[in-house]
Amino acid sequence: MTKIQTLQSLLSRANWAAILLFSALLAQAPHAAWVFLRIAPHDDAPGLSVAIALAILGAVVYAIALEGATAYFVWHNAGRIAVAFAVFSFLHNVAYYMPIEWGVNAWGAWLTVRFILSMLLISASLPIAIAAFSHVQANRATANQPAIAVQTQTPDPWHVEIAPLAVQTPVQTPAKQDPATRRSAILAHLGNGWNGSHPAKGIIATIATEFGANSSTVYRDLQALQDAGAIVRDDDGTVRLAQ
Repeated sequence: MTKIQTLQSLLSRANWAAILLFSALLAQAPHAAWVFLRIAPHDDAPGLSVAIALAILGAVVYAIALEGATAYFVWHNAGRIAVAFAVFSFLHNVAYYMPIEWGVNAWGAWLTVRFILSMLLISASLPIAIAAFSHVQANRATANQPAIAVQTQTPDPWHVEIAPLAVQTPVQTPAKQDPATRRSAILAHLGNGWNGSHPAKGIIATIATEFGANSSTVYRDLQALQDAGAIVRDDDGTVRLAQ
């Protein structure tokens, strides 16, 4: 590759918008710096060389901050703020080129219009720049935070909850609820534990507790056993096995 081709390749890849922008800033920055130097308080200050050095340093920093602000806000899509700083740059040019002969008599003192405009511009531009930079940076920090996605479940209007079918099993009567089982137990108690006879009330209470039956059911069991001739009920209420 020849030198001409290399140069053409570099030129084609160059960001001409950025180059022209910085060229304009370099041409504009001395105007803002000179406006700052004109009114910087250093003429009567003790240690003149130090005061002048500080004034020059302040002018350079001021010019960079002011002129760079316009480009910064354009790059970050803060168009209105960028236009405001472009107006500041325009007014600095006016103050830079303004004749020194223009002035006003204020309370016995002669003040040039250039001095008044420069004083107002420098007093206002830096605080506004600080506020604008802070605002843009705060918005960028908020925008860079990851968003927390809140997922909400939309109910399906066609979804129908179907309850599981309850399978009913037939209730089986335990063996102890069988009348024949209860009546066999009555006869067994009379033949073994009760020595052949026992009060009817005691039989009813015992069998009802043992089988979980009510008193009337056990009473009917006694009546059935008596009708069958298995037991005999005496007049005093005692129940005994039939001979």
